Amino acid sequence: MEYVYGWLVKLQSTKPLTYWSSSLCPPNVHTTIKNIIGIGIVVGVVLGGIGLYKNSQGNSGEVVKIGVALPLTGENSIYGESGKRGAELAAEKANKENSTKIELVFEDDQMDPKRTVSVVQKMLTVDKVSGLVSMSSGQALAACPLAEQAKVIAVTTGSAPSISNCGEYTFRMFPSDINQAKEMAKLLTGKGFKRVAVIYINNDYGKGLVEEFKKEFQGDIVAIESHGAKESNFRSQLAKIKGANPDVIVAFSYIPEGYSLLKQKIEMRMAQPIFTSEGFKDESLFANVATKALESLRIIFVAQFSGKETQTYKARHVEKYGQDPGIYSDFIYDGVLAIAAAMQECASDDRGCIKDAMYRTNFEGATGIISFDANGDIKDKPYQLYKVENGKFVEAQ
Repeated sequence: MEYVYGWLVKLQSTKPLTYWSSSLCPPNVHTTIKNIIGIGIVVGVVLGGIGLYKNSQGNSGEVVKIGVALPLTGENSIYGESGKRGAELAAEKANKENSTKIELVFEDDQMDPKRTVSVVQKMLTVDKVSGLVSMSSGQALAACPLAEQAKVIAVTTGSAPSISNCGEYTFRMFPSDINQAKEMAKLLTGKGFKRVAVIYINNDYGKGLVEEFKKEFQGDIVAIESHGAKESNFRSQLAKIKGANPDVIVAFSYIPEGYSLLKQKIEMRMAQPIFTSEGFKDESLFANVATKALESLRIIFVAQFSGKETQTYKARHVEKYGQDPGIYSDFIYDGVLAIAAAMQECASDDRGCIKDAMYRTNFEGATGIISFDANGDIKDKPYQLYKVENGKFVEAQ
């Protein structure tokens, strides 16, 4: 507002208007006219200044940035490309319906926590994003300290239990592994399995699931084997599992590793059924794994929602990309919409307001009703068991 006061100072030194003849108007009239015109100028300048000031502080119609860190290259790019499409569709919907517009800033972190730290720092300091979206548990745990420090909302599909302790600015779209492990243990017990072997990926996601499963399963866990990211030879782990003679195998891993795991299980003539976590539920399995290897596969995943928004999202996805939504796409979609709705409610980049609005979130998304508990965890997401039948995932009993 400094320029307003500058005008006032200049106005005090302005000479009287001279086109009024002194013979027609007394001197005091000159002064009165000068004051009236001066007041009008000042009022106009002040009002204009206030308008400019308010606009600079952010109001409806402004553009805010949301940073999206995904594995866009590398072995996990199947997840990243799927998530990117979901984010793009969410931005289109939000920008069509809201006055506060969003701009997405994509960065490739290859699902590597070290790269996640680097790209998140860049998005916060260079791109000046007001919201963050990430995918895996490792990404979320790497990003959340930075998000909390910057007071920027961070949304993730990560499921590690420790994400619940990230802080008040972190929200997850996918249920905690505590819930998934309980469901898996309950499911296997209900089917009468007594002896279980577990193989898991040695990262935050896999370790979180196996630790919770160990707490919940009431039978005997006869073998526990781990593997690294990008591993393609599972014969050593499978040989040990085969020697333990389990009734069933449980796999907590990702789909790129899953291709080889399922193939080698069949090659080693292991007839046990294999139950996996949600990371396997992607249609790329059908092109990369023989049908025989999929016959004994069962996948636990969040139950498919069938509301109006789900159908609308699927139709828009097919129209824009020519294919059905991939794994996690709808969860990323709902996450971006949740941030956009909070920003719209606050109509500015008020970080505290956006955070509070996130906790009040309640809308129907592509994955169901979106609302969060006091830890920022998604509420009310039941699970369903799936199998492969005629080249499709269908519900299993």
